[in-house]
Amino acid sequence: MQSVFPKPSAGTGVDARSDARASPPAVGLLVVLVALLSCGNPNAPRARLEGSLTTVMDLGFDESVLTFAGTEFSVAFRRKKGMGFDTVLAVTTRLEAMPLPDGGVESLRAQTYDLTDVLSNGVVRGTVSRQVLDDPRTMFPELRVGKITFLNIPQQGAGLPAVGEFNVTFENGVEFASGKTCFSSFQAQFP
Repeated sequence: MQSVFPKPSAGTGVDARSDARASPPAVGLLVVLVALLSCGNPNAPRARLEGSLTTVMDLGFDESVLTFAGTEFSVAFRRKKGMGFDTVLAVTTRLEAMPLPDGGVESLRAQTYDLTDVLSNGVVRGTVSRQVLDDPRTMFPELRVGKITFLNIPQQGAGLPAVGEFNVTFENGVEFASGKTCFSSFQAQFP
């Protein structure tokens, strides 16, 4: 009976079968698999907030936006949803309304704000909230620890991002986010 395989090359000790190339269908399958794995889910969020709060809710977001309204500013982490968006988390910071000792007023600038400070009107400087369709959890417990830092504040509407970072730890208790942490760096649009 004759073998269907070619005979080894004389004197090389190498079987001709070991030099066989991958078949075109196998190469095609490999290319398709690599392409599928590298694409990812087109509906996946562009980024995620970090911390133990992620164990009780999805904190994926597509963009962050800074808004400023005279005596308070907010960094909102938003997830695109249809023609609109959900705010998965918003860190709001109030500024001191009373004049400072030098006669000036507190303003939004590149610095660190302690979100647990109590202002002269008795209100805590920082709050955390969210607005997600069909999710009743909109307000979070008070902050035990919290800071928001801006490395820069561009001219509003200039098309440049406000760069910074925040971290919060909620007070212990029985609410859904009690004792949890959340933190992230951001590059927020400042329209």
